[in-house]
Amino acid sequence: MTEGQALLRAIIASPADDLPRLVYADWLDDTGEPVNAARAELIRLQCLLEREWPSEERAAAAWSRVKDLLRQHDRAWRAELPAFSGVAFRRFGRGFVNEVRFVSGHRFQEHAGAVFAAAPVERLLIPALYFVHGLLDTPHLEQVRELDLSGYGPSPTTVRELAGCSRLHRLRRLTLVARSGARFHDTRRVIDVWAAHALVASPHLANLQALILREPQVTPAARRGIARPLRRPRAVRDLKSADIAQGADEVR
Repeated sequence: MTEGQALLRAIIASPADDLPRLVYADWLDDTGEPVNAARAELIRLQCLLEREWPSEERAAAAWSRVKDLLRQHDRAWRAELPAFSGVAFRRFGRGFVNEVRFVSGHRFQEHAGAVFAAAPVERLLIPALYFVHGLLDTPHLEQVRELDLSGYGPSPTTVRELAGCSRLHRLRRLTLVARSGARFHDTRRVIDVWAAHALVASPHLANLQALILREPQVTPAARRGIARPLRRPRAVRDLKSADIAQGADEVR
């Protein structure tokens, strides 16, 4: 294993930590290659934008430079990643692709190991997931900060299973939007007050900051239960009504 490969492995093993990324950026600079210097710059800029609060002028300049770097090198940097049918490596975050979309739960089960070994994935999208059993069994969820299961629309049972998953302790954003065509008259796929309460009161979702749903998915009582501040025996940011999307337009 080369030094660069060892540094990449350290980043993938600790995706939430900036230090391995910044060490890798220094190593890239030391190679003397212009493309590596560009990647090092991207890492530092995106770490700055996510972890700090630069002035408005400095932030605007940083975002502009990030766009320039990605415009020039996006294709080459993505070419370093493996290619799998039904898997799309999407957005860059802190210098690396950190968002991946699987077209189905089957593709996730087939390729998750290789995908999470290739990139520090923190945003996971599986739009056609009908059952969550196979997803919740994977240890890869422990590094996911944003989970988007938009598609069929979750049943109350699915919501309770998500609430009971201890691997979701880093999750900050959960999207469960049923896309157009979902049959909301099927009461088995409408979130009731008990399922909603299970989500916002779950000890495994203490870091959850945004829950994105579509209005027809949620009963009025469940909506009030999500939006109303809850008394809990721990310091948790309660979900506010502004965090509940009124429609799919607010979900990318």
